[in-house]
Amino acid sequence: MRDLRAVLLLIILFCLQEFVAEESITLISRLTIKPERADEFLNWIHGELELSRNFAGNLQFDVYQNSQSATEIVFIERWDSVSSQERYLSWRAQRGDFEVMREYLAGPPDMTQYQAQNE
Repeated sequence: MRDLRAVLLLIILFCLQEFVAEESITLISRLTIKPERADEFLNWIHGELELSRNFAGNLQFDVYQNSQSATEIVFIERWDSVSSQERYLSWRAQRGDFEVMREYLAGPPDMTQYQAQNE
């Protein structure tokens, strides 16, 4: 009887975990930088990368530059959950980083969030 209770408890915990656990997400941001500020932007963003990569819940944070157009930048971010990524964005907003970034942008960023389907 005790073994049956233990098995039932494990099944219940497993089922609850499915409802409570958040899935990882990937965020892809495409930015167009003002041509005269492209080098300056890359210098600034490289100085910020370690902060992003070390933020709680970050699994990956990479920056790519289009080899054909220096003004096209892509961020690929992986987070352990939506809530971790939201805390990160809130922290960046509190620091004033979005105002700094806005000075470099030629237009609004294109941001798309993806949820893994293979977990």
